[in-house]
Amino acid sequence: MKSYTNKPDIDNVFKLIINWFKKNKKEHFFRQNRTPYSVWISEVILQQTRLVYGISRIENFLIKFPNVQTLALAKESEVLNAFQGLGYYNRARNLHKGAIIINNYFAEFPSSYQKLLSIPSIGPYTASLICSVCFQKPYPAIDTNIARITSRIYGEHFDDRKKLFTFTDVLFKRLFLFYKPEFYGIINEAFMEFGQEVCKSKNPLCEICFISSECIIFLKKINVVNFTLFFKKPVLQINWNIYIIEYKDLFLLFNWNDMPILKKFTGFASELIYKGQKYQNNANLKEIIKNKILPIGQISQRVTHHNITFFIHYIKLDLKTNIENGFWVNKSEIIDYFFSSVLNKIWEKYLDFTARGGI
Repeated sequence: MKSYTNKPDIDNVFKLIINWFKKNKKEHFFRQNRTPYSVWISEVILQQTRLVYGISRIENFLIKFPNVQTLALAKESEVLNAFQGLGYYNRARNLHKGAIIINNYFAEFPSSYQKLLSIPSIGPYTASLICSVCFQKPYPAIDTNIARITSRIYGEHFDDRKKLFTFTDVLFKRLFLFYKPEFYGIINEAFMEFGQEVCKSKNPLCEICFISSECIIFLKKINVVNFTLFFKKPVLQINWNIYIIEYKDLFLLFNWNDMPILKKFTGFASELIYKGQKYQNNANLKEIIKNKILPIGQISQRVTHHNITFFIHYIKLDLKTNIENGFWVNKSEIIDYFFSSVLNKIWEKYLDFTARGGI
């Protein structure tokens, strides 16, 4: 850990950011009724989703599933459909599992930090936010935004993510001692919004920042953007072959239970190489694709730290074949099986190709 001389008046920083937040707080839909359930839903949806895109999705989700009970009693397919386009579909599955557990085993939404951590989809950050915002408990909700601000203010360059987050957590807990419980949630949200609006990851507004006089790296004229290490997983480049197999308006589908990405979804026959291992829906698939293959085109999609290029092929069979793990679906019903936006895009690519006379 490399440090720079001088220390900021962190108590003054807290006061300045809280006052700024009170005057400039964004009146998002999900802040109008801050229940543990609404905080939970909003934070799960906003994981790996930009705020500007996630706001409308949070509103739509809360309209469709206004409370724990409605979410718990919904079918998994309904929850997945509500998440369509957001990616990271395990979030939706875990959210649904969590709602079922709360509905079946708790008389009311848990207020204990430890009990919250036992709920699928609730990690330390979300549990801390629920505790501080809804139950006025002194739990700092430390995310990358808050950790980045702390690192910049103190001029501390951490080469270990855990040390950075631990340093920030200890700092906040110490300062929470000087505030009344009703401020715990405000402090967490104020720092999050300050990181989104002012102390941004890229293009921070240092020249007009109201705490620049307390920011060590600004005072030392250190390059603020390159200062804090960001611990991002490497993005993998994947080529994925998709085979749309038809017999007289029936299409062959598979459950993608064994696929490394988009696991448990239903999709077309496919094969890919992932981390040196070959994945395909059925061992006999290669016998089917010996038929005449017509290339339809390709689409690119970012899915959970992967840049995927889907190469789409069409195969028309003269004889219907029963394939292990596969099942045939009528063309008019096929869209009912697709809960991922990328699968819908693949199907739309096929429909567009046929509409232009490609088949």
